Amino acid sequence: MVLAGVVLNAAAPSTSAAELPPPDDLVLPAPPPGLATWDSPPDGIGSAPARRDAPAIGAISKLTLPDETLVITGEALDGARLRLWADGSWFDVEPLRSANDRMQAVVPAEAPAAIMLVWPLRDQTAGRPIRVNGPEAWWNWPPRVHAEGNADDGSHHRDEDDERLVRLFGRGLKLPGDNRPQVALLHPGGTAETIAVVDANPYHLAARLPEGLPAGHYQLQAHNGSGGDWGWSEPVGFEVVESPPRSDTVFAVEEYRDNAGDDDRQAILLAIEDATANGGGVIQFDARHYRDVISGRQGERDTIVLPAEVPLVLRGAGMGNFSWRDNVLEGWEPGSGTLLSSADSHERYPIFELRGRGQRIEHMTIVVNGESIQAGPDLEQRTSAVTLRGPDQALTRARFIRARHCPHWLVLSADRGAAHQQINGCEFYHAASAIWILPGSEHVRISGCRFLGHYREGRSTDANAVFSGASRLILERNHFTSVDRSRGMILGRTFLSGEGYTSLAYLAHNHSEDVGSHPAVPGIDANTSEQYLFHVSTTDGGMHQVVSAGGDRIELDAGAANMLADSVVTMPWRYRFDRDGQPRDGDWVVFVAAGRGVGQWRLVDREQSRGAVLKVNRPWRIEPDAGSVVIVQRAFRNNIVHANRINANPDPSVVIDSGHKSVGVFWWISCFDNITADNRMENLGVGVGLSLLTRLALLPGEQAGDMANAWNLTRDNRFDNMIGGVGDAAPVPLFYSDHHIGDGWAGVREDFDHWRSVGNQFRGNRGRGAEALLHHGWMRFDEIGVGLGRRGSYEQHGQPNIAYRAGPDKGMVMSVIENNDLSGAGRGVLMAAPANWTLLRNNRLRVDGENENADGEPAAIEFYGEDEVVELLMDPGLGADDDG
Repeated sequence: MVLAGVVLNAAAPSTSAAELPPPDDLVLPAPPPGLATWDSPPDGIGSAPARRDAPAIGAISKLTLPDETLVITGEALDGARLRLWADGSWFDVEPLRSANDRMQAVVPAEAPAAIMLVWPLRDQTAGRPIRVNGPEAWWNWPPRVHAEGNADDGSHHRDEDDERLVRLFGRGLKLPGDNRPQVALLHPGGTAETIAVVDANPYHLAARLPEGLPAGHYQLQAHNGSGGDWGWSEPVGFEVVESPPRSDTVFAVEEYRDNAGDDDRQAILLAIEDATANGGGVIQFDARHYRDVISGRQGERDTIVLPAEVPLVLRGAGMGNFSWRDNVLEGWEPGSGTLLSSADSHERYPIFELRGRGQRIEHMTIVVNGESIQAGPDLEQRTSAVTLRGPDQALTRARFIRARHCPHWLVLSADRGAAHQQINGCEFYHAASAIWILPGSEHVRISGCRFLGHYREGRSTDANAVFSGASRLILERNHFTSVDRSRGMILGRTFLSGEGYTSLAYLAHNHSEDVGSHPAVPGIDANTSEQYLFHVSTTDGGMHQVVSAGGDRIELDAGAANMLADSVVTMPWRYRFDRDGQPRDGDWVVFVAAGRGVGQWRLVDREQSRGAVLKVNRPWRIEPDAGSVVIVQRAFRNNIVHANRINANPDPSVVIDSGHKSVGVFWWISCFDNITADNRMENLGVGVGLSLLTRLALLPGEQAGDMANAWNLTRDNRFDNMIGGVGDAAPVPLFYSDHHIGDGWAGVREDFDHWRSVGNQFRGNRGRGAEALLHHGWMRFDEIGVGLGRRGSYEQHGQPNIAYRAGPDKGMVMSVIENNDLSGAGRGVLMAAPANWTLLRNNRLRVDGENENADGEPAAIEFYGEDEVVELLMDPGLGADDDG
């Protein structure tokens, strides 16, 4: 174990201007037209490019504030130092430690919380700078705005507080202190103006559009109030479009009952037929119960389909009231609202399918009766209530109820591309998955909804409120809870990204309580509750050697398409199509795992990639060469889990069994640049888990895949009462899990030296009450402890993974654990291989357990396989407080 300190020196630049190259590598976006603030760069920055022999930075921890550690990968960094420009102030920084391809250095505590440019210097030679704390606008909402006044025209179904708002999601959009963010609106003609910011946090900005914008393509750029011309984000775009045609003509279903022979279903169909002939309209339902709207007997499809290209609205008289006990219709008061129900014989297919732009369902309750049957091959056969198949559609203030247990979802979002669908103010009861957003869908917002309970049978994990493979998803201000533990009406998970890789999601300000971890339910031996779970059942991708790279391209060795595969599988179509020839969903990334350029990752442009030559989304800062190794994989990337409250067991009279797997946020393999911040988590097994897993091929013809995680940030969360013991998800009780591996998986190959993760950060978190504070490293756990509800001791499970042999150029590299305040635990920080260059800095770790260190005090840090933990670094005197 190596101990080191920090040498900081605030100073003006001591080299000439020509020795500090400019930020000329396309990392810094140009200011919007007419909004530039500088005529020339600040003093101390020259115009000459960096020399070829200069030290270089390939990747860096992008959001790093004063008294936090910069994590850097690059080349020629051994013996180098840093020069920081922080919003007009200059600092010279000696690193904590450095090697040829990596460095860790602390930002001076006296530096402003502002945009920084960071130059690497060795002797008098400076490399190109990289920006830190800059605003990054990853995506925006909405993708389309209507031109007529740019306000709610009745068909755009915005909430009252969202009228004319545009929103940006990303990182560094707001910094601590007095810096005021700005948003610039770039017009199609090339002009720009600033628009009023009405809400801001580090990961989200909301701004108000001016009225009367003409149709066209617009862009938004964010500025976080520091950095001058270097403080702008890259632009993101949206369309202002002409409002779709609509009709306010009302077609009351009651007026068609005579012609329909008092048949409710037929009356609804007649009203839709007349509204369609009229070019659109509102299908109005009275405040009563409409029965047997659909039967859906096996092999029979009688879904009510709203035709495409016709603006139609299904509008009730309100959700009304009901009782979920015994019979969902018990207690229904006629006249309290509109209730539509299927027949008891309903077995499959949705009740309604919306196909046209702007169609919506609002102000009613829909009940699905019938028994559960095996889902058919068509997706719509797995939908119980509504399928959304068109753009700009909405469900507003509607209640959806599954009357009996059924492993189907109530609502399916299935419009591919920029769907711009909204589900606002709705309620969902007793659904296996209340909402499933199909992979390939984009721009879906679920806001202000309630998800209450689920019928389940035995041990099951399919009780998911929202099941998503989408990108650009907003899940905010929702309430998730169980209904009745004793009857098994519970929720297992709040959010699951399963059959698809979610990216660019904003999951914020939700409240999950009494979800998962309910051993009191009869007949359920254990329960799974990863509240926010990013997980896939199979891994895709593999490891490749680089032939060459340059600019924004990289060529891989297709003859050895996967270095871990037992047989050679040609690469080109593997990364673009599923086995059935359909295009894959999800983002593919290239991660440099070894050699020149290690630690960088880029998105793959699948449309412009051909064969073994891949085009990436931005040029390499350090170009990989023929000695480099990359991992190509689908990935969860740029997701934000922010300011949620999770309390899995708000009833203190019920004891949570430690064998029940209960995790607040679980990042399960293939995760890049994700953020978990400002959440409060209570009464869970584990607060945050970040898991890296190596698997062999699972199916015939499938490549083996070695997955990577990189640059994920966990900061400023609050944890209370983390009991540990999460079944088969981890070998030991823990408070924050980084990586783990079990004998049931493939283990780690010894014959490849490469990075499997880099730069993951756990900063500024607070917590109390846990069996162990932190667990960092892989540990093998034996069969005695595998299986939900069965738990063993550290001695049974906490053995180093015998398949792994540590080395300086492999494993989990440069994880940073700093500025945390964690207390009330039986064990402290548990370290195991392949932790490599881990930094423990400025933490308060208070341990109450019986394990002692050499001084006879409670051990704040314990090692399993200490010889395999490579170059752990702790700031002296800051590893733990006086309690141990």
